[in-house]
Amino acid sequence: MRTDRSLTPWLTHDAIKFSFKIANILIWNAYLLGYADVFPVAYGQVVITSNSTVQTEYSSLQIKCTLQSPVEDYAIWRRRRYGETIDTTVLTTLIKGTDQCIYDPDIPPDYIVCSCRSMEYTCTIKHLTRDQDGDQWRCTSSIAQQQVSSSYLTFQIFSK
Repeated sequence: MRTDRSLTPWLTHDAIKFSFKIANILIWNAYLLGYADVFPVAYGQVVITSNSTVQTEYSSLQIKCTLQSPVEDYAIWRRRRYGETIDTTVLTTLIKGTDQCIYDPDIPPDYIVCSCRSMEYTCTIKHLTRDQDGDQWRCTSSIAQQQVSSSYLTFQIFSK
């Protein structure tokens, strides 16, 4: 005959198994009914790389945003100025046709030139200045209407 103390582990174990089964059923049903946004799972990835994060003043710096499926095929370029806590959207690049870029705003800032390939966006920041020292850049895209961002790249700009 079991005592109350011996029932406690059994009840706890079964209660956990039962809760787990109910949670899985709810998540699976939500997914089948089209409520995937309720339980988001992001398998894609956004990666930012650079030819260098340390440059001299007046040189150029290339940054590349690589998207891995199922991330949507566009890149939002964001910059956080040194000492600030909020990112600013500099430019959105979107591919059109074969390796042709569409920009938002329509005319990109004059200090940046970009090229577009499917799932790979490259921008060159021209004529770096000392006031860009410490700036952080990242790129963002989305999966199922949820934003997915790369890590930050921090630039160091030295005087010639």
